[in-house]
Amino acid sequence: NGLIKAVSASALKVAEAVLRKTQLALRQEVLKRESSLEALFSEVAQGTDSVSRKELARWLGGLEDLKLSSEQVALMLDRLAGSAEEGMVSRWTFLRKFQQFYECQKNIALTNDLVITNSKPIRMLQAEEVIEVLQGPESEKKSGIERIRGRAMRDNTLGWVSLSGNQGSVFLKERPKPFVSCLVDMPLEKSFQTTGEPPTRSLKTDEVLEILEGPRQDVRESVSRARVKTLKDSLTGWVTLSSGGQVQAQAGQQRFWCCKTGVAITDGPNIKVCKVLRKLEVGEVVRLLEGPEIDKDSGVTRLKALCIKDNLEGWVTTLGNAGTVYAEEKTDIYSVVCEALPLQKAFVDLSTGTLRMLQKDEAFEVLEGPKDFQPEPAERMKGRALADGQVGWVTVTNKRVKRWYPS
Repeated sequence: NGLIKAVSASALKVAEAVLRKTQLALRQEVLKRESSLEALFSEVAQGTDSVSRKELARWLGGLEDLKLSSEQVALMLDRLAGSAEEGMVSRWTFLRKFQQFYECQKNIALTNDLVITNSKPIRMLQAEEVIEVLQGPESEKKSGIERIRGRAMRDNTLGWVSLSGNQGSVFLKERPKPFVSCLVDMPLEKSFQTTGEPPTRSLKTDEVLEILEGPRQDVRESVSRARVKTLKDSLTGWVTLSSGGQVQAQAGQQRFWCCKTGVAITDGPNIKVCKVLRKLEVGEVVRLLEGPEIDKDSGVTRLKALCIKDNLEGWVTTLGNAGTVYAEEKTDIYSVVCEALPLQKAFVDLSTGTLRMLQKDEAFEVLEGPKDFQPEPAERMKGRALADGQVGWVTVTNKRVKRWYPS
């Protein structure tokens, strides 16, 4: 029994040493190709989320900077995929084993060079920031200080940083690959900025996200908001009319008429020979397509219009020959000028609570506002859901997510 334990412990030490050696060789391969570990895995796995033990062994054997015996490779793969010959290595397992991360213990400069005396600061890394190792650790010749080249996860900044100082101060401490678990249901959104567009999907409570980037602040500019009612389906909610100098909806882009009394919409301009398509209701709004023009024979004013309600096109009498007003121009109707605009439940709700997306040229009337609103900065993080590999951005607080560690 003691002999078996000793052999197992020895095999474990060898496997860990081989893992470290493979980790360094993979970093050299990433540097040569100016690529990433994710891209290397995608290559060997041919775009899938897992690769066979046999195929991974073959691929590792082809790396110039990795000289391992078949027995050493087998021991390492036992740690990754189990001892079964048909075992598979997932993307998650591969990255978890071969990526290396450090957490800042105190503020320290991220610089542009390995050699400290030649270095210029890029920016300060803050305490608790996480950095992924891309190169090293390498010992700086003059001082003997070990340094790594890495990617600051907060904003993807690349640079060199010292693991410790020459007086023994520890600047970086190794930590596991970062993950978070959802404490509440939340949207997995497509972009860093909270636009309110429909999310990639909704994350459920207890789902786990692999952190790819961030967290960092989304400092949002003041926006102009209005409570509106859509002409298409009479849905009410809040929209952003402009944000950061960019207009998303405005009045006067198109011309609209509102029916003051029941009036027919017909298939042609000539009131004597046209056919009635249907009757427009009081308060119904149509968008101008042609006109208005006065019919010479009858003396009535007619225009060609598009019914907002059902997209029916036809001709409408706006003014009778005796002065009766059937429809009058409505100048306070707004139209969407961007590709899509979220209609949301609440004034302050810019990232969730979307009722539906208003499409370009869709019309609405303002019920309240416009009002200026300054959104609070939001901590945003890019992650990949372990459940299905979907990638997106989430807003993080201590009430929404917590740290998660693989067992």
